[in-house]
Amino acid sequence: MKIATVKTGLASLAMLPGLVMAAPAVADKADNAFMMICTALVLFMTIPGIALFYGGLIRGKNVLSMLTQVTVTFALVCILWVVYGYSLAFW
Repeated sequence: MKIATVKTGLASLAMLPGLVMAAPAVADKADNAFMMICTALVLFMTIPGIALFYGGLIRGKNVLSMLTQVTVTFALVCILWVVYGYSLAFW
């Protein structure tokens, strides 16, 4: 009698991990929106910061040129990431 109870108990314990398995991941629109907003805020913080940092390292008459160079470089990096980086990361 006692052996049958132990066997039944062990068999029921063997089936428990199936009950506590995680639910499949579901794409949540709020998570995607949060990540996109945070990315935009970081870009709005970083791009002018880099431009002003490099602008402070040069003479006053060349600041506008440096701001333009940083902006164009950022635009080119974005285009190159879309063309090459996205296909490498998600292909």
